[in-house]
This record gives sequence, C-alpha cells and structure tokens, in this order.
Amino acid sequence: MPKKLINRVMKYEDLLWKTFKGNEVKAILGDLPQTLQFEAQYHLLRGLVDKVKLIPKDDIGAISSLI
Repeated sequence: MPKKLINRVMKYEDLLWKTFKGNEVKAILGDLPQTLQFEAQYHLLRGLVDKVKLIPKDDIGAISSLI
C-alpha cells in the first residue's frame, strides 16, 4: 500500500481507539432496539463526524446518514 494510505488508515484507527477505548460498539449496542442503537451511535460518532471538514456541522440529515 502507498505510505500515504497507510498513514490515513493508522490515523483512523488511532482516532477509533481514542474515541472508543477498544470497546466494540456493535457488541455493546447490539441488543438494543434499533432506535436506541441509532441514538447511542449518533452521540458516540458525532465527534468523529465533526472532524470531517466537508460536512456542514448543522446538516443533521447528512450527519445522520453517515452515522
């Protein structure tokens, strides 16, 4: 793989580690009803999505679609 791609993957994995501390989100949320899963995922991942500069911070629809 190109070095630039490797660095991007490593940065992404580092961000996931910092965000979730190694917890498997799907395993934790898997038993919840879908609506509660989405709400929890939205709050867990909102900070990660906010770091993407291409997505307007006030576009709830776009953010929800990504999550």
